[in-house]
Amino acid sequence: MADFGAIGKSLSKDRQNSYSCQRLSLRSDRTRLLAIAMPLYEIETTAHIMIAWAGTQAEAEAFAVQHYPEEEILRVTKRPRDVWVVSKRLLGLQDDRPPCDTARECLSRARGDKLHAIRLYMLDTGEDLQSAQRAIESNMSRGW
Repeated sequence: MADFGAIGKSLSKDRQNSYSCQRLSLRSDRTRLLAIAMPLYEIETTAHIMIAWAGTQAEAEAFAVQHYPEEEILRVTKRPRDVWVVSKRLLGLQDDRPPCDTARECLSRARGDKLHAIRLYMLDTGEDLQSAQRAIESNMSRGW
């Protein structure tokens, strides 16, 4: 004899999953519409540079005040396109070298402490201070 209660529960779970997928789809569509309908603003405060979609410059400023109320707004600029580009050269990533596993391991062992990671890198590789600093800092900017 079939257990109709179990079948009903599994069907309702399938409907919930389907509904969740539809909600995700609607959210991504809504995000795409926001990107088309709203300009992108660059908001610089005393400690952060934020990128936000906002209808007006006043809304962009309100966004910054809401998220970082203790910081002074230095500059709000409407981006000419709906994309944000970060220069690798500005981050010090001019080389075409891939991330260094040794530097990442040192950063992990140092728990993100840059000076300790530099010391560990020097010990592990025998590199001088400048080379170790460059390896650690370039890998920090890429995340580890």
